[in-house]
Amino acid sequence: MPTSFKPIKLLVLLGLIGIVLMACSNNNGSSGASEIIAPDLQDDSAESSQEEATNEEEPVVITMVDRWDEERMQDRMGLVNHKMDHVSLQHIQSDVTSENLQEVMASGVTPDIITGGGVHILEDLDMLLPLDDLVEQFDFDLDSLDPGLVAYIRALDPAGEGRLIGMPDGTGYATLYYNKEIFDLFGVPYPDPEESMTWDELLDLAREMTGERNGINYIGLQLSGSDSVRGSSISLPLRQLAINATDPETGESLVTEDPRFKQYFELLYEYYRIPSIYEWQKDHDGNMFQDNMAAMAIDWQSFLTGEYGEMEYTRENIEIAPQPVWKEQPDTGHYLGTTPMMINKHSDNIELAFEVLMEYVSKENQTRRARTAAGGPAYIDADLEAQYGQDDPGYEGKNVLAFYQRTPAEYEQVSRWDSFVNYDETILKLAETDIDVNSALRELEEEINVAVEDAKAQQ
Repeated sequence: MPTSFKPIKLLVLLGLIGIVLMACSNNNGSSGASEIIAPDLQDDSAESSQEEATNEEEPVVITMVDRWDEERMQDRMGLVNHKMDHVSLQHIQSDVTSENLQEVMASGVTPDIITGGGVHILEDLDMLLPLDDLVEQFDFDLDSLDPGLVAYIRALDPAGEGRLIGMPDGTGYATLYYNKEIFDLFGVPYPDPEESMTWDELLDLAREMTGERNGINYIGLQLSGSDSVRGSSISLPLRQLAINATDPETGESLVTEDPRFKQYFELLYEYYRIPSIYEWQKDHDGNMFQDNMAAMAIDWQSFLTGEYGEMEYTRENIEIAPQPVWKEQPDTGHYLGTTPMMINKHSDNIELAFEVLMEYVSKENQTRRARTAAGGPAYIDADLEAQYGQDDPGYEGKNVLAFYQRTPAEYEQVSRWDSFVNYDETILKLAETDIDVNSALRELEEEINVAVEDAKAQQ
């Protein structure tokens, strides 16, 4: 196994096969194994304490494989490693593909924890270990975790049996952001801070606030900063339906059979028929809300972090409201996606690896991550929810409880074949051509069936 001082060379091949819809970037380059630390948790006595402990038993190495870089891993796991004196967390940065995992094992390393969307990859390699028995053995309180996340993890079970195939790695929340200054300019009341609008009501507002004022073109609603539905805010209405585009068993397309796909694409069709809304967004690279020219935007919980806008303007004019909903299910929000943190069934330290996962989803660690707006917490707690983003100036004083005010939709089973579905071209057709929704769905179905057959042929 790797130690902190002897890196293992790892050939990282290109490619990521994933189920979870996330809007995160990958690093496909080579990476060695490195110890996970949290510099802000170290104190001046650390070195002397280590010297005093030289005669003590060496900590057990737990090797983690995932795509995050060293800085991200320190943020995510640094506190865990700091608290568990009997463990040394080592990290190998790699996309989770079958080829990459086999390269790691061929180098003599047996990964203990693997984080990635490729549940079926671990299943095919006979590495997947359901955690239900460990939950019982350690008397771990699953009720301490967000039930929407637990449900999603169970829906990822390749066998369709609802097994707990991993621990949730946090989540993302999409909701409605709005600019009070633009609402005032158009003479429109602000959204309710607690009650959701329906999607139809949202489109009506978007039409009302799309137009020219004082020589500036404004749009009422920015749905996405990109043309892609996968992981972007434009997917929110679809995520609230929690439906598969493919049959989990056969991979056959379901988009023309399930009327809810038509419902979703008709919503987008109506959105793109608002005069000028698409063209003006293209002129501004889809960032009109960030440029203070869009009244509303649907986006993720980290929208206001980092380099977002001028901070004084953000504090004064930008606020958060609950996510819009389908009128047929007014209390249902989008499903909570997550990347499963899975234990390798061939690990020599299965129980210790589970202890690491328990510490990761602990209230202390999840609070630390939530306060920086690094991600939605896996741990469920009203006090923790209120603290979201409070260490980030963009969220100070904002209505962060809006993220949590709807019950998440739940999948029965996530289809492995949905990872080969691409909605991008269909959405572009709706935005840029006169195609009707039924024709767009028929063309999408053909594309899906071809993509799935190609994927099957490569297995």
